[in-house]
Amino acid sequence: MKERRYILLILGIVTILSAMYFSGIYYFSTHFLPGRTFQGIDIGLKTEAEVSNQLYAEVMNQTRTIQTVADSITVTNEQLGLSFNSEQIAKQAMDVQNQWLWIFEMFQKKELDEDISYTVNDDVLKDTLFAIGVTNPEGKTEAQNAEIKKEDNGFTIIEEREGTLLDESQVLAIVKQHAISGENIIDVSSAKQMPEVFVKDLEAIVNRANHSVGAIYTLKIRETVLTIPKETVAAAVSIIDNTLTVDRQVFVDYLNSLVAEYTIMGSAGVLDTTNMQTSGGIDGSTIDVATTAAAIEKVVSVGETAQIEATIIKVESPTQISGVGDTYIQISLTEQHMWYYEQGQLVLETPIISGDDTQGWGTITGVYSIMAKERDAVLEGYAYGWDYSVPVNFWMPIYTDGTGLHDATWQSDFGGKTYLGGGSHGCVNLPYNIAEQLFNRVTVGTPVVIYK
Repeated sequence: MKERRYILLILGIVTILSAMYFSGIYYFSTHFLPGRTFQGIDIGLKTEAEVSNQLYAEVMNQTRTIQTVADSITVTNEQLGLSFNSEQIAKQAMDVQNQWLWIFEMFQKKELDEDISYTVNDDVLKDTLFAIGVTNPEGKTEAQNAEIKKEDNGFTIIEEREGTLLDESQVLAIVKQHAISGENIIDVSSAKQMPEVFVKDLEAIVNRANHSVGAIYTLKIRETVLTIPKETVAAAVSIIDNTLTVDRQVFVDYLNSLVAEYTIMGSAGVLDTTNMQTSGGIDGSTIDVATTAAAIEKVVSVGETAQIEATIIKVESPTQISGVGDTYIQISLTEQHMWYYEQGQLVLETPIISGDDTQGWGTITGVYSIMAKERDAVLEGYAYGWDYSVPVNFWMPIYTDGTGLHDATWQSDFGGKTYLGGGSHGCVNLPYNIAEQLFNRVTVGTPVVIYK
């Protein structure tokens, strides 16, 4: 009887334990074992569906730190447009759980090592990065290339500068890559705009240009030696597209300012105003502006201190027996009138004001030629007991004594007897519009015939 009770007791215990064991098998076929975690999230005793929902909510709320050039910004996975299949992760985790061994594993802590495979909504990511200021250009600076600055007497380099503005496409790629791989700190500072031109890229050409500007250039005109002004050289030298350029026109203008002083005129000869033929003239000489300017340009381009010898050319006096030709300026001092002929055709005429005979400043007579053309010149001299300085717009000197043709905006009435008491110091005054037209039409060397 006693043995029977023992047997019944043992069978009862086995039955209870078996019921408990199989109940556990059934329960843990749909629930995770206690002590189970996923990325630090406790999922023990929860169903697959519960774990799926919990994982998605908590993982989407996890934060990442985005480091820019100047800031660190915290954002959630959801803000970054990340998503993943939490149902699949929960199912895979449940599939590898052995419910038959629940009784042995339920008191063990275990972190599930299922990987999250993220996908990214590019539009959400782009909007978030702009909204949090990562790719928003407001308050940020663009990268600045090193650049050349021209000073009065040379060139300097303004140093390049890195920008704080980030390249949007690069930022998107970096954040997407590192967010998908699960990194918590995402550094996007490498996407900042960088200059493309650096000081070292410009040093060679700037040094060469400064060498050209800093060298001493002298100009020999017959027996006279002049130093070409540094400001003239500096104005001619420039750097365009990282290439040294020298503007020959600057030296043309410089030489034109010297032509009047360094031109030796021939004799005027004898003029027959009936047929505008002259005889007995002697040739003079002047600077060949074009050739000499080209020589200066070449030397300055090399950048070595040097002396340039001005090319001197013969100026055929319009007083030769062959006459002045069919293109010339004719001025009658008696009639106070000027005519300009081109290829035998009269194209301009105007009343004038010549030198004031009452002061002994009468305009010279004879046959001369246009020695130079200069815009915005200042005529200087001495008259009426004081020095004068008169700006004119169109200056065409014809002789080395300073006589020339120019506009005279201060004169209100031309022709007649105005020159007597209201005349010039020897120049031929022209109305502004006529002076402008004449300036634009004549060339250096155009004959000028002046007679009583």
